[in-house]
Amino acid sequence: MWDMCPWQSTDSSTKIGYVLKVFKNLHVAFARDNCAPHIHRYLYKDHMPQFILQAFSVCMLYANKTDANRGIILRVLHDNVATLLASSGAATLTPLEKLARVQVLIFYQTIRMFDGDITLGQQVGNDFKWLLSWIGDLCGLRDNLVGSVYLDRSGLRNKPPQSWERWIFAESLRRTVIMGYVLKALWDLLKGGESGTGDDLDEFAQHFLTLYFGVNEIKTFCYETRKQRPTSQLDAEFRISPPISTADHLRQISDSAS
Repeated sequence: MWDMCPWQSTDSSTKIGYVLKVFKNLHVAFARDNCAPHIHRYLYKDHMPQFILQAFSVCMLYANKTDANRGIILRVLHDNVATLLASSGAATLTPLEKLARVQVLIFYQTIRMFDGDITLGQQVGNDFKWLLSWIGDLCGLRDNLVGSVYLDRSGLRNKPPQSWERWIFAESLRRTVIMGYVLKALWDLLKGGESGTGDDLDEFAQHFLTLYFGVNEIKTFCYETRKQRPTSQLDAEFRISPPISTADHLRQISDSAS
């Protein structure tokens, strides 16, 4: 992605073009369908945090923005962002509210990222520190929900979720974490920033990216960019072992064949 050509961002058939299209229309999907890739339709069926109600209003307004009402809609957006960021010092937020504020900030970030206004773009860059900090809080919640992650299909069938609502929460939380990290990487890409390193990946991100890009690609990336010493046996096996070169791989095939 870091060698992206400008035309790829406008071609929805490319990976980066598809990702950009999803994030550009994130607020439209939420306003129209009451759900998004990181928000299940029934996640807030019984209890809807105020953050979500405010975000739905902003998404609905921005999706119907015109030149005549643009000014007041951006003012509503600004006030809602300020209210959301003011919650950063709250110590009494429930896990559902912590999840909601990350999901909401993702909406606000995408709206401001693709609006085209320079001032809004500056605000986006400043507010990513809050997004990453709050995602860190979610990772602590996510790690308490991974009991069934490594079960095979038969194991999952024999151990269903305790409730439908619990599964919805866990899945929405995992998707929100991924969406937040992808959005930050996309912002760095569009701004011409530096790519991340192997030190930025926790075990969850390793497994997810490995499924998408492949073992050798992620292993090479982590080996070439990692600076710190491994912190676990998994890190030691996955990150530090040098990737096998093409010549060595062919040599191994030849030796095994002989």
